[in-house]
Amino acid sequence: MPTLSDVSRWAAALTERRAQLQGRPFAVAAWKIGVGVVGGVVIAAGVVMLVLPGQGLATIVVGLAILSTEFRWAARLRHRVVGAVRVTGRWLGRQPRWIRAAAWLGFAAVLVLLGYATLIVTGVPRWLPGWLSNPLTSLPLVRG
Repeated sequence: MPTLSDVSRWAAALTERRAQLQGRPFAVAAWKIGVGVVGGVVIAAGVVMLVLPGQGLATIVVGLAILSTEFRWAARLRHRVVGAVRVTGRWLGRQPRWIRAAAWLGFAAVLVLLGYATLIVTGVPRWLPGWLSNPLTSLPLVRG
């Protein structure tokens, strides 16, 4: 899993590559569109991974790092998110085990509720195998 320093290093490398395009308006526009598309896709994948298996929050931060090479609002948001993650991590690290366990259980409950809400809105995906889709379709308000 990438660390926060890895993400910052990648963002700096992209910013350096962008500086090489100065003076070429078509290349700059194409680069900006490409960064927007790639960053948006990475963030969308991170949001999906909040419910499905994967490193959702880390992927969202990577997507923000990609976007922050071109868009100032993304840089501000990335700094705010990274700061909040660090502060929360330090705070949780100082807490007793039962508080850390309660925080993780609360986080897991939020993820389960997000997954359930997704199933209510979209229904059970047809590509799921029967052993998994059958119990999901028996949940209240979930369409098959």
